[in-house]
Amino acid sequence: MQYHVHVYYDTPSEKAWALYLRSSIRKLGGNIGKPHDIAVGPHPKPMFTATYDNSIKEIVESMLTDQRNNLTIMIHESINDDLRDHTEGIRWLGNPLQLNLDYFNNQQDPFI
Repeated sequence: MQYHVHVYYDTPSEKAWALYLRSSIRKLGGNIGKPHDIAVGPHPKPMFTATYDNSIKEIVESMLTDQRNNLTIMIHESINDDLRDHTEGIRWLGNPLQLNLDYFNNQQDPFI
């Protein structure tokens, strides 16, 4: 199983911490996406994504739980059904955000 993590930030200090988490995920063997400093796709805030699989799931998610430093993080399964992936089986670390799910009905191109 593949998983996606979305780490959200607003302020420069939050972005700096998010980039620290991004580097940590890479060191653990995850694949990282570029930071988006504006809201993209269904996501209401700046963020970056990363992907990982079952082989490092426990260690990545433990690190994120322990080191999120008040950032909001969404974790979800990735089965190549974007609407399902962003609504079913998601877990939030921190305060959940309201995603723009209408984005998936109008999606033309991948945003990441």
